[in-house]
Amino acid sequence: MKIQQPTSFDPSQYYTSYLSLISGDDLIAALESVSHKTLKLINKLKDEDFQYRYGEGKWTVGVLLQHICDAERVYAYRALRFLRGDLSELPGFDENDFADGSKGYSKISEFTSEYHAIRSSSLSLFLNSHLENLDVDGSANGIQFSPRVLGWLMVGHNIHHLNIFEERYLPGLK
Repeated sequence: MKIQQPTSFDPSQYYTSYLSLISGDDLIAALESVSHKTLKLINKLKDEDFQYRYGEGKWTVGVLLQHICDAERVYAYRALRFLRGDLSELPGFDENDFADGSKGYSKISEFTSEYHAIRSSSLSLFLNSHLENLDVDGSANGIQFSPRVLGWLMVGHNIHHLNIFEERYLPGLK
């Protein structure tokens, strides 16, 4: 079963920058690939690195990683609702409110355990859903999303934050 990239979406929406980062034509393979890349990178760190921030007012490494997990949970919840036929309007989420409400991870093992669980759940969601529902549009925060777009956003959003980590955080950790 291949879940290919979306063929159409509103290019004026903020999330198109995430979709521009993705490649391939198989969502399941892409989710697994970005998982391996994420874990390979993070497993090179030390627990104390999770408190590092590259600038005043910027998130710590632990909060950045918590954000990746939180966003995937939100995307998966939206996809679940739309895949199951519930097209009622869903609210948005403010990443800074979520970050302020999280303690952030303080240990590599905390992150890897939760990341594995969330990613496994997301994979199961798509593997155990009817493919004919992948392109049903629902609305969240006033924006139209399909489960297909939400699945690929999981990949693109993860890549986006890995890029930020490599560009802004990693140089200060070496």
